[in-house]
Amino acid sequence: MRRNRKAGQRLRQLRKELNLSLRDVYEKSKKLALRNRNPDFRLLPSRLSEIECRGIVPNIYRLCSLANAYGIPMKRLLALYDLEG
Repeated sequence: MRRNRKAGQRLRQLRKELNLSLRDVYEKSKKLALRNRNPDFRLLPSRLSEIECRGIVPNIYRLCSLANAYGIPMKRLLALYDLEG
């Protein structure tokens, strides 16, 4: 399992700046999953905590959910992981 603690810390900082709780992000991801008819977009609070605290690298669906929840371009999230979009 790949890890990137620095990116996880930055994601947490972004979430806090937006005054979103782990649960808020989950609710937004759940709506995205329903809209797309794909449960892979759901981002459980426990998984987001692992991403932020342990540096677990999220899959592409979860990155899309985070971009949607935070209202930022996917390209910005990919840059956290040194990926181009």
